[in-house]
Amino acid sequence: MSGDSGWYVYAVIAGDDVPAVAAPSGIDGVPAQLLVSADLAAVAAPVDLAAFRGAQAEADMSADGWLARAVRGHHQVVEEVFAQASVLPLRFGALCATRADVLLVLESLRPRLRAGLTRVAGAGEWTVRLVGAEPRGDPAAADPSAPSGTAWMLRRRASVRAREVARERWAKAATAVYGTLARHARETCVAEAGVRYLVARADETSFRESARELRESELDSELWLDVDGPRPAFHFTEERTR
Repeated sequence: MSGDSGWYVYAVIAGDDVPAVAAPSGIDGVPAQLLVSADLAAVAAPVDLAAFRGAQAEADMSADGWLARAVRGHHQVVEEVFAQASVLPLRFGALCATRADVLLVLESLRPRLRAGLTRVAGAGEWTVRLVGAEPRGDPAAADPSAPSGTAWMLRRRASVRAREVARERWAKAATAVYGTLARHARETCVAEAGVRYLVARADETSFRESARELRESELDSELWLDVDGPRPAFHFTEERTR
């Protein structure tokens, strides 16, 4: 690490959880530390600021570039801490100049951080996607040069109607699936990746069982559920949802 160093903050946990957490290694293989300020603790580590500036200047987005490795390191730390305690994850790139500054942030944002931890305490984030197979189009329906214009128009209409039926089938199933699963969650939010649920650890079994029953009762051969979780509640932090 160069002389131009700072502190990188991965997440915040409750001070009472510190004895139960073994902080893992993260960006550039540097072990994280637990910096305690009263009832809060930051999961943080020294970091080379020159590496961050270099990554921003070069904009290397390749899978093997420093930035991509750093992002993976960030998520790995948060995931490993989440396996041991309730964790309030921060977005990638939270930097402080000194260790004292990290503690100052905990002190100055204490009410907000405490509220965030209370919100996600004892819970994980699940992402559920209802995936539907698109009906296969008839090649002739897309070919206006087919021998019979009337036949082409009929096939075209049939193809459009098949897609409408598929969308209607998906919408009906989505209403049943997403609404039913929400009953087992503290909160939900909609994202491009699907619907995200904040589920208490005590309710994970019923959440999984409900997803299984929905697969059997609400879905046909062309619809299926993609269920992923539990994960750290990145999308249920105050910072992410304001």
